[in-house]
This record gives sequence, structure tokens and C-alpha cells, in this order.
Amino acid sequence: MQIADLLSKKIKERTAKIAIVGLGYVGLPLAQAFAEKGFYVYGYDLDAGKVDKLKKGIKYITDVDPKDILALIKKDKFFPTCDAAMISLCDAVIICVPTPLRKVTVPDISYVVAASKAVGKYVKRGQLVILESTSYPGTTREILLPELKKGGLKEERDFLLCFSPERVNPGDKKFPVTSIPKVVGGLSPAATEAAALLYGTIIKNIFRVSSPEAAETCKLLENTFRLVNIALVNEFAMVCHKMKIDIWEVIAAAKTKPFGFMPFYPGPGAGGHCLAGKESLLVQTNNSQSMTTFKDLFEAKYSNGCPKHSINGVDYVRPIGLNVLSFDVARQQPVFKEVGMLSRRRVSGPVLKVVTNDNREVYLTDKHPMLVESDRQFVTKWASDLRPGDVLPFVTTVPQTDSKAQKDDAIDLVDALSGTNLVEKTRVRIDGENWQKYRQAIGSLKISKEKIRDFIRGNYLPLNYFLEAERAGFIKIKHDNLWLCSGVGNASRQISAVFTIDNNLCRLVGYYLAEGCITKDKSARVRFTFHREETETIADLLSILDGWKIKYSVYHSKRWKSACIKVSSNIFAFFLQDILECGINSYTMRIPDIIFSQDKIKQRELLKGMFRGDGGVHIKLGKRSYVKNGKSYCHQSNNATVNYYSISDNLFQQLVHLLQAHEIIPAFTSKQNNLRITGHDQLSKMSDIFLDSKKRKLEKFFLAHIKDEPNRSFKRYKDFAVCSVKRVEPAKADYVYSMEVEDTNTFVTSYGIAVHNCLPCDPVYLSWKAKKFGFKTKMIDTAVYINHFMPDYVVERLSELLNGIKGKKILVIGTTYKKDVRDLRESPAIEIIDKLKKAKAKVAYFDPLIPYLKIGDLNMKSIALTKATVRPYACVVIATAHSDVDYDLIAQNARLVFDTRNIFPQKQANIKTI
Repeated sequence: MQIADLLSKKIKERTAKIAIVGLGYVGLPLAQAFAEKGFYVYGYDLDAGKVDKLKKGIKYITDVDPKDILALIKKDKFFPTCDAAMISLCDAVIICVPTPLRKVTVPDISYVVAASKAVGKYVKRGQLVILESTSYPGTTREILLPELKKGGLKEERDFLLCFSPERVNPGDKKFPVTSIPKVVGGLSPAATEAAALLYGTIIKNIFRVSSPEAAETCKLLENTFRLVNIALVNEFAMVCHKMKIDIWEVIAAAKTKPFGFMPFYPGPGAGGHCLAGKESLLVQTNNSQSMTTFKDLFEAKYSNGCPKHSINGVDYVRPIGLNVLSFDVARQQPVFKEVGMLSRRRVSGPVLKVVTNDNREVYLTDKHPMLVESDRQFVTKWASDLRPGDVLPFVTTVPQTDSKAQKDDAIDLVDALSGTNLVEKTRVRIDGENWQKYRQAIGSLKISKEKIRDFIRGNYLPLNYFLEAERAGFIKIKHDNLWLCSGVGNASRQISAVFTIDNNLCRLVGYYLAEGCITKDKSARVRFTFHREETETIADLLSILDGWKIKYSVYHSKRWKSACIKVSSNIFAFFLQDILECGINSYTMRIPDIIFSQDKIKQRELLKGMFRGDGGVHIKLGKRSYVKNGKSYCHQSNNATVNYYSISDNLFQQLVHLLQAHEIIPAFTSKQNNLRITGHDQLSKMSDIFLDSKKRKLEKFFLAHIKDEPNRSFKRYKDFAVCSVKRVEPAKADYVYSMEVEDTNTFVTSYGIAVHNCLPCDPVYLSWKAKKFGFKTKMIDTAVYINHFMPDYVVERLSELLNGIKGKKILVIGTTYKKDVRDLRESPAIEIIDKLKKAKAKVAYFDPLIPYLKIGDLNMKSIALTKATVRPYACVVIATAHSDVDYDLIAQNARLVFDTRNIFPQKQANIKTI
């Protein structure tokens, strides 16, 4: 018998077992409807609290009476459970998990992905699988289908797959789930018909469409229709207020037209999560790579003329030609991908610190989606849903910049000095030549003959005159044949006008980052300070300076047992501080951007300089005695550890990135910015890094090597590794930042951790998907902008009504995002409360569904709604119009009511509308 025929028989006989995945506002009423028609229904939800409440008859959803659920449980018709294995017992599986609302523009399908994997694990032959969760067109085919096929099953032959958009309107008693027509679209005609037959047992009207994509888009059209029309009426409300026209009267008049008009009503919502500004990113512009922080990147792009705008306190930037290191989940490798948008906003919710077992850290908002790995497959979880043992990926390789694009192989100091105050203090000499040869060219400038004679006699030309002659075309000399000079007499110094980015330069920069600083007296001084026993390292640095013919002095301190190499040169200091932007002390040190675009050989030379200077090597060799459980033991120890500490957050993250790009994977101590490298395999990759005693310690370790002790803090794959979550704890941040990355929808941040994009509201799913096809949905984007502005407008109107709101007592009625729904996600009422508090108003709230409000900086308790509690407030704001509220009490006792939901169509003197 064909699968469709067998399913049809079971459905008609009411013997089919149905699994409902997700027992929220959509899933639970659906489960109740099927169970009441005689089907055996299993309700699966990860939230054990929901399952427990159902079994105890406790209400948590407005539309469902818990007594009815208890009756079905007692009749053995409904089985709520947290065990996903029950999916394998069923003939039909309906997925009803949420797709959370977001403010930015990438869909959050983390629950859909997780549910798909759960169903895919237990799918069996003969099942009908239906997805109801709102998402972008293609989700059923692109996300759910591959999971179901992993075990070798084939759609239509072994199982049937369909999409049917949920149309539940929570709290709406006029339209329960059984009275709303159902749209179904299967991957095959058989799937469509099976779904239609199943839903037809509880719903009268079934509408068939040709594909899951058509059904998915149907839902988005419905939501977008509402979004756009609410935006339209919100804008009308603002215009009507300015013109002193009652918008509610206008709507009442317009809806008398029996055709061509549908009423929508204004309100403070149609109803993104981010990282802290200090998190690091590797960015690429014109094949040039650099590491920066979220904060610095946003501020640089926000101030340099990129397209930008602000919506409801969120600042957006659309950078041009900017790519960021991303993680291609499908290929499981790092790639550079274009950044579509950067945004910044003040923190309005919880911020968390995620810490791994090897002490990697990332700071982000609670609902930022994280990539979680399991058997080389990835799902997304909110940061707040992470648990100890969850496995996070971090990248261990970086795509190489095109060698042809490494055009900055040399740095020209002549060009760099142009326009600085050092021009007047710098002289130019020609290597192996005399300026006598250029007397005529110099004479073409407006310089006295006496000065020209002095220049020729001294065999130099002031840099400002050289630049003038060069611009006029009088002199054409290659800059790499020039020396730049400063100071006079014994204090005179010269330096090559052009520095080649070679191994020596990279190594010297490493020495400077580890042991250098710049001080200023009469002239700038570059200092390198080493332990005086590091003779090989000191000799290497001096040989580099000698090769560049740079003068230096060496001072040995007996007290500190140190050797200080000092270069007194304004130009050399300018080169390190202003051109390479290395910093001037341990607090400001950073690896120059140009290093990230060099090949791995040159990058390794920089690592040599850094570790020879600031790196440490510790070994334990020989027998080690210890007592355990009362018994004495003696083991042969052969352990080595390389460690590095930096007080500079920026430098430390840059170093971590370079190490991992060289397949050297460190672990981290609980002390901030302190890394350690252990394990024979990892240490062998550092065998050529050190000199002096550090080198000899490692050689001793390798000679005494007994067995390989792998580093167990991570698991390595080809282009990435994984580490486990140790804990998730509360943290603080003032601003948070988000990024939209094209194609892969991921980016790589601090410690190489790969995370998902930040995420949007469901009507914008279509806008997001349309971008993939090169189409911009202007109408949707504009509607989002208008609706996001409404909480600001409400606060402005309150300020106008109360002649300022600072110090005024204001009571907000209703805090959830929708009437009679216990859901605070993206609630405009929360934004209104937050904005009122920041404006120094004294705010309280009443909500029959939310007794305590603990979100972001808000920690409030719902007041009791009585005559005595209402009267002291300067204004009562109706933000969300729940049914279970005594509005007559409010109207009769409030001094002023600001009704944003038209609860009081018959206006009184103390009632004002939006």
C-alpha cells in the first residue's frame, strides 16, 4: 500500500497518532482540537515547566482552558512530554515552534532548525511532516527536508512533507483555530492531499497551493499586509494630531465604505540582538586585512560618509566594499563575506558573558543566536539557552589575501612625512651621490644662492624643498635611494626613506610590541628593554638596526638586570607610532594592519619577536611524587607550557587570531589576556620561535619527550575547532552592536568564535529573502521604520500633554506585545516604559499577565489596580489593551488617560488619544 493511502486510512479511522512539536499559542490549541476529534496526540516541548503545568491543570495560554486539557490527558488522548523519542511513534508530525521577533533584517530560524534536527532524528517511514512556523520562502525545502533525508529516506516514497502557515490570533475568541481556513502546500501532490485530509478533520475550509514556497509566502503576505497598513495608519495618526483631527473618528467614518477599505488602528507597535563593542572582527577592504573592534569599526564607518540612518534609537550604517571574516556553515570553512549593515543601540535587555572550558569569552545580548556544533552539524541557540557542554566553533585558518594584492611591500616615509610638522626638521641625503649633481634643479626653486651653497656643502636638502622640487618635476629620484636625516652633530640620525616589509621588519615590530615604548624629551626615543641574559635576542635586534644603519645606544642596568636599546630619532618613532600605528606603550600596543595582509612567513617573524620578548617557557621534567587517596605515587613528568600576557585587549585578540591562523591553538587562563600553549603537537609548531634560555628549555622538553599529551581543551577539524561552554553569566555593556553579513549570515569575533548574524521581525523575512535575489523591498522597509518610531511618538505626546514628563508619575497599562498574550518580545510598551524612565519620569505598570517585569534595566512589580492606586498618577497610558482590565475604574478615577488603543471611543474630558 502506498504511503499516502495508508495515512489516509488511519486519518479517516481516527487511528493516526499525531505529534505536535511546540506547545505554545499555536501548538497547544491545535493539539487540543485534534485530541477532541478522537486522535491520539503527543505534545512535545523542551520547556519542562509547560509540560508540568499541563499535567497539573495550570493555565499558561489564554485560549486554552486547562480543565479541558486535563480531561483529555485523563482520557489518554493527549500526552504532553519532553521526550522527543515519541516522534517515532506517530503518523503525523506538526512543527509549531516560534520564530522570534527581531528588529534587524535576518530571520531567526534557530527553533525551526533545532526542531528539524529533532524530527529528523526520529522520522520513520510512512510519516507526514508539516511545518507551521512562520519563516522565509524556502525554509521547508532548504532546512527541514535535508534533515529528514539524512537517514536515507526519500520524500513521497518514504515520507510526505508539507508547509501550512499558522493563522492563530492569540486571545481572539471570535476566530479559534478550528474556524480559520487552512492553507496547505506540499512538496508533492500526495503530501498536499494528506495534509488537507488531516486538517480537514478539525477545520472546514482547506485551500491547496502548489508548493511549500507558495504557502510560506502566503503567510508573509498576510503579515506584511498588516505591517504596511498599520504603518500607514500610524503615519495618518501623527498627521491628524498635528492638524487637530481625531484619527479614530476618521477611521470610523472610512470603514463605513462597504468595499475597498479595511480598518487598521494606530498604536505604539506592529507587534536585534547584538554583541558588546569590545568584541573583535577581522575585516577586509580592497584585499587589505585588519583587526578592529565592533565599536571602532562602527564609529569609523558612521563618521566617514557611509549611508546611515537611525530608527527608534538604533543607528544603522550600510558600509560599502567592506568584508568580514565569516564562517561558511555549509562548507565548514572560514571565508570573507560582504557586510550589508552595521548597527548600534543602547542596551535595553540582558547582556551575557559566555565562557568556554578553555576560557574564551564573548559578550552579547541574551537573545543573540549562537552556532552550536554536534557531530559536525550546526544549530543555532540563543545565548540565554546555552548550557554547559554546548559546543561552540572557532576558526583556525584564514583565507589568504591574493599575493598580487600585497602591494604594500614597502612603506615610503617621504610620502608619509609630507604635511606633518617633521617636514621642517628633516633633511634628505642621496645614497652614494652628492647634491652637487642637482644644483641646477635646486636653483629652479625660490631659494637664495647662499642657502643652496650651504645645502651643497653639507650634502643635504631640506625635505620641504625636496618635496617642492619633486612636485614641480625638477627632481626625479627613487625614494629607496634616499636617507632621511634629523638632529645635528653627535645627535644627528639618519634612516632609510623606504622600509621594505620583510622578515627583519616584521621581527623588529614584534620586539617593539613586546618590549618597546616611545618616550619624548627633546626628541622622541624608541626603547627596547630585555633581560640582559637574553643575549641572542638582543644581538638579533641590534643586527637589524645595524643593517638599517640606525644609530642606537645600549644601557645595562645592574639593579634590574636589564639591557635597554635606545634609538633617539623622531623619524623612527614616527614610523612606529604614526605610520604602523603600533602604539607607544604596553597599554596601547597593537599589531599593524599591514601585517594581516602579509604571507604567513612574515607573520611568523612577527610572532618570533613578540614571544622572544614577552613569551614565557616553563617546563617540568623528572620524577614527581604525590599522594592520592592515602597512597603514594611517583610518575615521570615531562610537561612544557608557553605563555603570553598583554595588558592591551586589542593586541591580545590580534595575537590569538595570528596564532590560530598558524594552527597554534592556545588555551586561556582565568586571568584576563593570558594565554598558554601546551601539548607536544602544539609546542612543536613553536620550535623555531624562541632564542636564548627559552629555546633551550623547549629543546630539553622535546629531547625528553615520552608520549604525546594532546591538548584536550578543544577538538580540531580541518578549518575550525570546537570548545565547550563552561558557564553563561550576567554582564554589563552600555551599547551593543550588530552586523548583517551577506550569504553566510555568520561572522567571526573574539577568540575566533563564529556566531550567527543578529536577527528580525517576521514580515521582514521576505525583505531579507528578496535581497538574495537582488531586490530591495522599499515598502516593507519604510513600514518597519514608521512602526519602530511609534514608541518615541507616544513619549513625545505624553510630554506635550503633561507639559514635560520629568518627575511626573505615569502608570502604564499592559506591557506585552499583543492583547491577551503573555509575551514581552519586542513589546512597544517595554520601550515606552524604558524611554519614560530615561526621561526621569516616575513609572509604574499594571498587567494582569505579567506580575513581575524583569528585562534589561527594568525590575518592576505590577501594582494592584484600584481607585486608590490610580488617582495619584498624572497620567495613565493604555499601551496594551488586555481584556481583563477594569477600564471603567481607570476612566472614572484617573486624572488623565492617554488611550493609544481606542478603548474609550466615547471621549471624556480626561481622556486623550493617540
